[in-house]
Amino acid sequence: MVNVHAERGQGAVNSIDFSSDSAYLAYAGSGLASVFVYRTSDWTKIDKFYSNSPDRKSIKSVRFSP
Repeated sequence: MVNVHAERGQGAVNSIDFSSDSAYLAYAGSGLASVFVYRTSDWTKIDKFYSNSPDRKSIKSVRFSP
């Protein structure tokens, strides 16, 4: 079981996905319309992406490509 909480001020977690080898977890959220990627071996944040749309509201889904 994985319990994912958005970072402070990031709003709700809308979607999570693991990479095919389970080495990474990504989650998409509302608030700043953001995606965060973590390495699962030590839960280090690897990257973050934000929408650059002026009317950004939320990212509804995130998926790793095979």
